Amino acid sequence: MDRPTLKKTYQIAIAVAFGLGFALGYTLRNPSVGIGGPAAGDARDLERQFPGCRRTYLQLRELFAKGDPVRSDYDLLLKRMDEALSAHPDYVPFAFLKSMIHEDQEWNLVCGRYDAAQNSQLAASV
Repeated sequence: MDRPTLKKTYQIAIAVAFGLGFALGYTLRNPSVGIGGPAAGDARDLERQFPGCRRTYLQLRELFAKGDPVRSDYDLLLKRMDEALSAHPDYVPFAFLKSMIHEDQEWNLVCGRYDAAQNSQLAASV
């Protein structure tokens, strides 16, 4: 393939990629335009659908982030997460944070940071 044809092919490929990118971005920004029809909800509507959940989520995330590598308050944190999830079971960030807490707890278990009593207590809770 000669140089001018190759250059023209690259320019067409770039134009197509930009066009698809803009179309995808516009569709994601305006869900009612997409093929599947209007979306169930917009991200901007979360505060109206779940009033006060973002503040609770940020408080729980802050509590989770401030802990030591080997935490002693997993049970308290998980209890508060269960209360938040029972109040709003459809709020996905709560479930995500709960999975992060369990992952952190399992990572400490895998790394051998717990003694035998903590291991047996963790096994009993599962």
